[in-house]
Amino acid sequence: MKFTHRGKNVAQMARIAPPTRFPDAVAVSYYRGMRKLITALGKATMEMFDEQIIPQIKLYRNRQDDMQYRADAPLDVIQRAIDMIKALSLGIFSSSAVLDLANSFVGGINTFNSKNMADQGRIKGIDPTQYEPWLDEFMRSSITENVSYISSIRDDYFPKIESIVHQGVKNGKSIKDMREQLMKQTGMSLKRAQFIAVDQAGSITGQMTAKRHQSMGVNKFKWLTSQDEKVRDSHRVLSNKVFSYSHPPVVGLPGTDYRCRCVAIPVFDEDEINSNQKHDFLRIKASKTDNPDDIQAIKDDLAMIPDTHRELLSEAVKEIRIVKVGSSNYNRETGVLSILEGMEKGELVHELGHAIETKLNFQNNHVYQQLMGKLVGNKTMADIYYDVESYDIPVWLLKDDRFISEYQGRLYYDVGIMNDNGVGINPESVGEYFAEGYREFITNPQNLLAKDKNLLKFIEELMS
Repeated sequence: MKFTHRGKNVAQMARIAPPTRFPDAVAVSYYRGMRKLITALGKATMEMFDEQIIPQIKLYRNRQDDMQYRADAPLDVIQRAIDMIKALSLGIFSSSAVLDLANSFVGGINTFNSKNMADQGRIKGIDPTQYEPWLDEFMRSSITENVSYISSIRDDYFPKIESIVHQGVKNGKSIKDMREQLMKQTGMSLKRAQFIAVDQAGSITGQMTAKRHQSMGVNKFKWLTSQDEKVRDSHRVLSNKVFSYSHPPVVGLPGTDYRCRCVAIPVFDEDEINSNQKHDFLRIKASKTDNPDDIQAIKDDLAMIPDTHRELLSEAVKEIRIVKVGSSNYNRETGVLSILEGMEKGELVHELGHAIETKLNFQNNHVYQQLMGKLVGNKTMADIYYDVESYDIPVWLLKDDRFISEYQGRLYYDVGIMNDNGVGINPESVGEYFAEGYREFITNPQNLLAKDKNLLKFIEELMS
């Protein structure tokens, strides 16, 4: 017997893994714990400053009124007061208090993440938390690391308040200014605590998630950002892209970069199969003589294309063919895209870039023309060279540090390399700029971000 739910066969219902979650509440609790210690330390500092240090500063500044008084006596008292603050801090940031705080934090992350991962594994009938020989050592090292981070807040605090007081006395700063500087230092310590809380929550969660995903047979993950205005550009371009745990992006696993709140969504086998089938939005016209490796390479390139780009491309590309002579190209009149056998990864994506610029008529796109105008800007013949060796035919190339490849700067002589007035480069002659940029946008967005942020932004807004 097959049970049904709301008229659907349970056996046929899609099983969707619960999303990987960032432990916000645990991070907030950790910050509050550190804030309590810092606030107590700041309070002790201000009380000692008001009751012990201020009178001595006044005495030191009036010492010439009493020549019988030893001139450096007030400074000795000031130093003893600072030493007393240090002694008080050892009680506030006691070994037991710091260890308890680190223990509670790391334990809270583990409890949160293990439930999250167990819920994800349930759809595969696997509980990745049942046998975890790596966990004890990982917990110990994470606790030790966080004990060090908490203690560093106290250790970094004292040289700074000592400098504020001594330099203030030496340079004749007002007591009000010194007091404000001391209070500001407490605020800076609080900001440091906030950084540690978010940074460590992300780092520990990211590492635990990776371990537990792989223990349940998940070899790939989809990068997901926190989707707010705080997401840095280098992570935003990775969102919703699939990576292998054995070959993560250069920034590392989600959560492990500094102050990163991104997470890894598991890609199960059936999800990977579905992803590999995402090539059918374009027709591949294959023959019996075509190499299966070329067909698979085409499918792999197509699978990388975001869903939001596919409708446009399905209108622009009539079909894809594999050719044995000539070169890969997109025929702007017929809509046929030809790929030379033995294609490299991203080669098809490059030609799809030409299909996009044709379909959207970039020659009449004001934003793109502005982008090209900035690109060629003050370029002259001195920025051009003739390459007779690197390609099948000799080509003119434009030099620019923003290019992700030399070929992105290829100039087409038939449309006129120079402007009509003979001054400056004709933007229309830089015919591979967008197509090469689009290839990099799909295959390595971080590199495009680093090389040409304006082009990346243009593609994102164009295809949104």
